Amino acid sequence: MPMDVSIIIVNYNTKELISNCIQSIYEKTIGINYEIVVVDNASEDGSQQMITQDFKIVKLIKLNENIGFGRANNYAMTVSKGKYLFFLNSDTKLKNNAVKIFYDFMEMNSSTIKIGAIGSLLLNEKGEICHSSGQFPQFKNDIIMAVKTKIYSLLGENLVRKFKARFNYFYKKMEKNYFLKNESFYHVDYITGADLFVLAETFINFGGFDKQYFMYFEETDLQYKMKQNDYERLIIKGPEIYHYESLSFGSASKKSNLKRIYSDISRFLYYKKNYNKLIYYLFRFIFFIIQLFPVFNISYTKKERMDYLKNLLKPL
Repeated sequence: MPMDVSIIIVNYNTKELISNCIQSIYEKTIGINYEIVVVDNASEDGSQQMITQDFKIVKLIKLNENIGFGRANNYAMTVSKGKYLFFLNSDTKLKNNAVKIFYDFMEMNSSTIKIGAIGSLLLNEKGEICHSSGQFPQFKNDIIMAVKTKIYSLLGENLVRKFKARFNYFYKKMEKNYFLKNESFYHVDYITGADLFVLAETFINFGGFDKQYFMYFEETDLQYKMKQNDYERLIIKGPEIYHYESLSFGSASKKSNLKRIYSDISRFLYYKKNYNKLIYYLFRFIFFIIQLFPVFNISYTKKERMDYLKNLLKPL
């Protein structure tokens, strides 16, 4: 029997989260022929044993090292049988028959719209819309945002919290308004990698995720290539998915430091690939100056601060 969808999940030390994620897929997904492929990036929390014991029909790929998000997804793609690939984060949970809704949308619209990828409005644990899509990185916008972030950090925790609440309010309102005209979708620059639904043939033709990205920006880079080839990226109405945005990096301080290191390196790589050399080097220089302030932030250990500084200067 042909496979409609391969649901691909990359796991790294998220035992409880991925258990809930897989369970939600089994509970909510009906009316479609699908498989679940999990790539485990050498977890040390018993994830592999749990999946083998509790979810015997899951295709589990056990890696001997953490090869990153994009490369792990590419690995899964080579053993997947589905017409469509659904890249789903381990820290997500399906609230409805989202996979079938994605599948039906692609089947009904692919003949009239040149679709590269689709996704949905993600929900946090409170049921509020959280980060689901974004704009492609732009020099001016990224510099302004970096400056604003540093200014707000100087204002203190309480004011930062108020700012974030206000920003989230307008962000949620903006995203909801895209559906006011009774349309079933709207166009975006890129969909976050937490729930990315693509035709397998399209993903393969674009070469999958660039393996140079360890984490972050791999989905942005892929969808930028789609844009250059006139493939649309759409957020569709219907699928409901919780995204808990949890990663296991150890302590809160270490987690935060590693996330910003991975994010900054991947951002630099994106600029190097997609902008000319002058813009790339100018961005790195200005970004470095702006980011000097966090290096002296005592909430991080000295080693964490030095690690971050080294990575800001690290050549690609």
